[in-house]
Amino acid sequence: MFWTAEVDPATVLLTQKPVLAPVAGEVAPPPDAGAAPAGTDGLDLAFGAGLSSLHVFVLPGIAADDALAAIVPLDADLPDRLRALERYRHVLAGRRIPPDDRLTPQRRHTIRQALQAFDGRSCGATHREIAAVLFGAGRLADEMWKTSSLRDKVKRLVREGTRLVGGGYRDLFRHRRHD
Repeated sequence: MFWTAEVDPATVLLTQKPVLAPVAGEVAPPPDAGAAPAGTDGLDLAFGAGLSSLHVFVLPGIAADDALAAIVPLDADLPDRLRALERYRHVLAGRRIPPDDRLTPQRRHTIRQALQAFDGRSCGATHREIAAVLFGAGRLADEMWKTSSLRDKVKRLVREGTRLVGGGYRDLFRHRRHD
């Protein structure tokens, strides 16, 4: 038996080293992996770039020829953690890393606008000035400001930017779930 969960349902005790990785010597990071110098906390590795990037943290004392194991908390973020492990499995196998699909291109655009709106507001810009920067002065001139849909959109963007800056950015690390 590799594990028991007799202490607490959330605790997994390994009774022997699991063999979850290829044969010794085959688990070294690929040559394109960027690595920060190993510190007392461990080694931070980066694979790929852009949407196909992946960051892995290796605990101190782990040699390249050790079998790899992942500690995965069984919490609400389990689906996200398993997706990250699957992406890392692609790295180990030398395959292309699947893109990170947590944010759609439309959501990325909205986040960018929300942060710009927050930045403008925190520098003293009015909602109308923010709208002119985000959507263009020409588009703004076509509508009456008091009843403009752009006015409502800017207000929503400022609220979203405020939420993100106030800690809501952590939600960006999770996939959207309906459960």
